[in-house]
Amino acid sequence: MAPVQFENMQHGEAWDKDILPEAASDESTDEESQLKRTESQALKQHRVQQISQHLSERRGLVKELLDGLEDTSDLTEVEQKQKAARNLGEDLLEDILALDNLSNLFEKDRQARKAALADLEVLTDEVDRAKASLQKQRKELKAHEEAKQKDEEQAAKAEAQRMDEAQLEEEEDSRFPASQDWAELKLPMRFHSSAMSGGWVALAELPSGCTSEDLKMELKDGGSTLRVSGLRLPTMNELEVLNREAQRQLRGRRPTEPQDYLQLGRGLFGRVDEALRLPEDVDTEGISASFRRGVLELTLPRRRLRGAPLSFRGSRRPSVWYQ
Repeated sequence: MAPVQFENMQHGEAWDKDILPEAASDESTDEESQLKRTESQALKQHRVQQISQHLSERRGLVKELLDGLEDTSDLTEVEQKQKAARNLGEDLLEDILALDNLSNLFEKDRQARKAALADLEVLTDEVDRAKASLQKQRKELKAHEEAKQKDEEQAAKAEAQRMDEAQLEEEEDSRFPASQDWAELKLPMRFHSSAMSGGWVALAELPSGCTSEDLKMELKDGGSTLRVSGLRLPTMNELEVLNREAQRQLRGRRPTEPQDYLQLGRGLFGRVDEALRLPEDVDTEGISASFRRGVLELTLPRRRLRGAPLSFRGSRRPSVWYQ
């Protein structure tokens, strides 16, 4: 009987050895699972603390952004602040998403996470407000800059047009003779004198188109000479008439030149320059001029001697000479 009992004991001991490794394996698995969870929660706690520590820096950046909104008057500066606001908003959103992804936290960590999320939402709202303000400022500054640029472009366009017109006018003028060229043409004006009561009168027919405003009179040689001078220049309409006539004559053989206009305008335009030798007894202070129907009339009164009667009896009729 004893051997059988021994065999049973042997068998029992062997069975106990067979089940011991399985029990040890279960206990080891539980310890490893508990260790992994602790490490995960520690990492999550560290992430919450890291984001919470960054909040102080985020608040300073948001405050700096808001304080600088009213001092911005340059478009480039506004665009730089818009870029800073976008970057700051992205950082805040990244922190919010990181906190949202944390779960299975300890109670203390959950409270810290909740407080951090609340602060991040406030900062996000302030950044959004700054973005809206900056966008409005940018729109206004952009419109102002575009209006200024448009005004500058219009001014530049007007200046370019003025310069083109001036150049065109200069080119047009280069076809026509200059004033000094017309002055080289002699425009005759002959005077005819006759006696009248108390002096003489000198008449001259003015060149066609010439008026008294084109003439100037002045005494020379101590009052013994009366000079009548002036320059008769063609108007633009008259130049166009000369141009058409010159082109008709040239028939396209060559472009018109100043000499063509001078040749066609000879006798019509040019310088008037006549000098009248006055009699010795002409009262130069009383000389007067009038103009009517294309005729210039010069009145040359005789200087009266004190006490002498006004009479031509016994005196020789004076004459007017031309230089």
